[in-house]
Amino acid sequence: ITVAGGSNAYIYLWDPNAQQSYRAVKSGAYIAKQLSSSIILPSGSAFFVKNTTGVSKTLTFSENCKANNISALALFGMNDQQNRIKLSVEKDNNIWDEVSLQFNENANAAATDGGDIDKFSNSNFDIYSISSDQKYLAIDTRCIHSNKDDSILLGIHSMLKGEFLMEVNDVKIPSHSTVYLLDKFLNRSMKVDNDLKYAFEINEDPASQGNKRFELILQKETIHFSDEDAFIQNIMISPNPVRDLIQIRFSKPLNAPANIRIINSVGQVVKSIQEHTEKNTLIIPVNDLVKGVYFIEINDALSKHVQKIIKE
Repeated sequence: ITVAGGSNAYIYLWDPNAQQSYRAVKSGAYIAKQLSSSIILPSGSAFFVKNTTGVSKTLTFSENCKANNISALALFGMNDQQNRIKLSVEKDNNIWDEVSLQFNENANAAATDGGDIDKFSNSNFDIYSISSDQKYLAIDTRCIHSNKDDSILLGIHSMLKGEFLMEVNDVKIPSHSTVYLLDKFLNRSMKVDNDLKYAFEINEDPASQGNKRFELILQKETIHFSDEDAFIQNIMISPNPVRDLIQIRFSKPLNAPANIRIINSVGQVVKSIQEHTEKNTLIIPVNDLVKGVYFIEINDALSKHVQKIIKE
């Protein structure tokens, strides 16, 4: 298969060694791959084509398309996209499925970009991203905003119960952003980098899988001011994680009234308070907030401080 002009250079690969049934028999799985060059398909392989150009295209296979004695490993090449994240799920040291996220400043959250590739459903296990128009994607092209936080829902479905390992690799994101993986079932969050390996269990509880367990939080870099270090030293936020009440303690009066906002993982302001400087301690009730990741933003006339909290 030769990568030609007008092609988005993706392929759905059937991997016969991926996944297994409850009888430990290999069941195979479709895994979407991005191509970097022409590839060799081994005998017995299959591939699917999705034309997103809006123009009629023709695939022609002639005798000279065949090749001998060339490794099929060339099939797994990927373009060196500047910004991307690939998440794979393993079990018993075998990859069961994967989802790829690519970041482009012109992309949007709906499944309308040329780089958005539909998810093929497998018989035993699937991991996928969920677009804003509720499409399941194997490769999802999104925009990382430099001026606001964002999130990407991840869906997971398994016919089998047990322990799995989520591994994140090939992480390349803009310098102004940090990405967190949120496990909403266990109320855990962790920074996404090339060393992240996260063991999780799918059990009889329906909430241990589905479209509401995992989420990626794309957090913009905190704005820095010239005196921010001194500002941070004067603030203590506790407890964290929090259930009912959050306490903000100022070691000394601020320079001006402080604007305090609590922001959820998708950038929505859920609480907003303006506090006078004569108070050194502020108690904010948060028992009305749903479980998840939030950011407390404290902003006076000269400085700004943002801290992540976990609501249990």
